[in-house]
Amino acid sequence: LFCSRTQAESFIAAVNGYAVVANINSPNQVVVSGDIDAITAIMQLANEKEMSSARLNVSNAFHSKYVQPAADMLRRDATVPQTPQRLDYLSRQGVQSVDYVSMVHAIETRCDLMIEVGPNQVLSKLTADTLQRANLKPLPVSSEPNLDCDMNAVLAQSFVHGVDVQWSKLFEARLWRPFVPVDDRIFIGN
Repeated sequence: LFCSRTQAESFIAAVNGYAVVANINSPNQVVVSGDIDAITAIMQLANEKEMSSARLNVSNAFHSKYVQPAADMLRRDATVPQTPQRLDYLSRQGVQSVDYVSMVHAIETRCDLMIEVGPNQVLSKLTADTLQRANLKPLPVSSEPNLDCDMNAVLAQSFVHGVDVQWSKLFEARLWRPFVPVDDRIFIGN
């Protein structure tokens, strides 16, 4: 739903069936999870208020009570290095709501540089919508596949902020190809 958490909660309260706020992605983007009929009704209410919504193609009603059996199984049968705190934390992740907005607000007071490591720039966009500090801009490493300028911007900002960039390690163990001028390239050879 492209609306506030408060608006999403009012939609949830207005429909029959089980639905919860699953993710608070930004001040104006909330994901709800639950019964299909309840989610459909919520989307209809949003449409009536001329608010955008989109059904996500997911395999389960994540961040809701419907994944509690999986959380219990994880807690009981996990093969990850077992510490009670880690297993409890991991098992709660699938059931509890994700409040990305609160997390961004908490970390923006402690950092001068935010880097999104991963494909695309989904989190960078959500973070930019959420930040309260005008002088802090999230930087994606790769907003598009094979777009080197993003990594260059991250490296430049890191250097400017005093990060000890390990230049010799940057491309270690990465596939690289030597430059071959177009006239010297052989595309099909016998």
